[in-house]
Amino acid sequence: MRGLSSYRDGQLITTAPESRISDLSEIPSPFLEDLFENARYTWMLIETNRSCPFRCNYCFWGAATGARVFRFPDERIERELTWISQSGCWYLFIADANWGMLKRDVDLSRYIVECRQRSGALLSVYFCGSKNTPDRVAEISRIIHEVGMVSCQSVALQTMNPETLRRVNRDNIKTAAYTQIQQTLNDQGIASFVELIWPLPGETLASFQEGVAALCRIGADCFLVYPLLLINNVELNDKRQEYGLVTVQDPDPNSEAEIVVQTTEVDASAYQEGCRYTYAATGLYTMRGLRCLARYLDDCRRVSFAELFRAFVDFWQRTPGHPWTVFCETSIQSLENVTFSNTGALLHLALHAERDAFDELLEDFVSEQAFWGAPRARFLFELDLINRPYIYRNTPITAKRHRFNHLRVADVLPDGYLVEVPPSFLCQVVKYLPLPNAETSATRFTVNHRRSTLPFMPRKSLQEHYMYCQDMSQRMRDLVPVWRSTQGGAALAAPALYGTVVSRVGIEHGESEGRSHFPEV
Repeated sequence: MRGLSSYRDGQLITTAPESRISDLSEIPSPFLEDLFENARYTWMLIETNRSCPFRCNYCFWGAATGARVFRFPDERIERELTWISQSGCWYLFIADANWGMLKRDVDLSRYIVECRQRSGALLSVYFCGSKNTPDRVAEISRIIHEVGMVSCQSVALQTMNPETLRRVNRDNIKTAAYTQIQQTLNDQGIASFVELIWPLPGETLASFQEGVAALCRIGADCFLVYPLLLINNVELNDKRQEYGLVTVQDPDPNSEAEIVVQTTEVDASAYQEGCRYTYAATGLYTMRGLRCLARYLDDCRRVSFAELFRAFVDFWQRTPGHPWTVFCETSIQSLENVTFSNTGALLHLALHAERDAFDELLEDFVSEQAFWGAPRARFLFELDLINRPYIYRNTPITAKRHRFNHLRVADVLPDGYLVEVPPSFLCQVVKYLPLPNAETSATRFTVNHRRSTLPFMPRKSLQEHYMYCQDMSQRMRDLVPVWRSTQGGAALAAPALYGTVVSRVGIEHGESEGRSHFPEV
């Protein structure tokens, strides 16, 4: 038979290719052919076209069809979307490689909204945005966001290094488009996350570190850094020697992929240092560990983002017994850092299980830095301590062990804190949280941490919690607390519309205390 691959005596054998289906209407619809039971699933996936116009050499999506994109008929897609919304589905993932690439994607996005308005279902929509049409992607994000359908926008950047983009056949994607998309998402208050790959050919440790720092500087919301995987059929397989690719087998027993751990530019030591730097950026920036302080230090050119992240790595390696250090170093040595839920496990650790210990690690770190003598730096550190999100709604809110010198914590409330800001520092609060519509004369605020998050449930496995935290790591903007002036002003940060997420197709409705929000793993 054509189009089959199998192993024979340890060798991969592939038969002659079958001709591609160009008329996608020939493929039966699983939604319209009664293959799925109605009112059973909370998470569904749909594709409106197949393939990708780009031919990145680590991916087979576009290469499989010569970068030609085939479309499902408009009428069929609308019928499928109607069925999905009427079935009571909560979460919809659009599996297209570049949603927003086609003009019709804007109209289909409006149709999704219409389905939501008719049925009341579909709470969230997820999609991979088009790379070179930032205006269209921004319009789609606005359409979905305006009606309260929580969306978290991925920004599939992969690298900031022009030479790396050339080597992986991605230099036809405009880097400037990403900056425009990010700025638009920030302006609209939409959660987003930048996707990067470490290490790609041509990337050095220095270029990777500076690339992440540059993204922080332009306002990236969060980061997800993936390993470079060599999978069957991709062009990069044929360039192992040219690019000096050294691999290890993916520890996942269900995977046939190899993980790249060295390149010509990145040796084993540099690879591990890049992984540590990723953890530092996640802890200090994505998780808001030192987000305000880091932005201030970079703004005034006292300490750059890259310098701060590197300094944090150096510091934690001198505290080998700390839970954060143990987690990061053990993950890197065991290759757990490449597993999908590893970032979720890190959030569970630092924002819940070892929250106080992480506070102390941050305080010990900043107190030995040269900038610590500046009152403004100390104030912003205290602001970060109060502002760091809670990943579960039942994590106890307790008094901080840190001795506050500038930000006064007047009371610990069931859902957050009552704080007083010295008038001389109020402008820093407005600038670095940020706080839209802030009352510049207000100095007393409630800080409400009880966002729309799930509780920690002891009856659930840690792995299930890690998967939940993994999803929440992509929408940290929706977890930051709501600051409200006690003088009667408006809230200074918009509350999340809906914060619960599901991570796998085919999740069934569960029991009322939130079971269906957790993926079955």
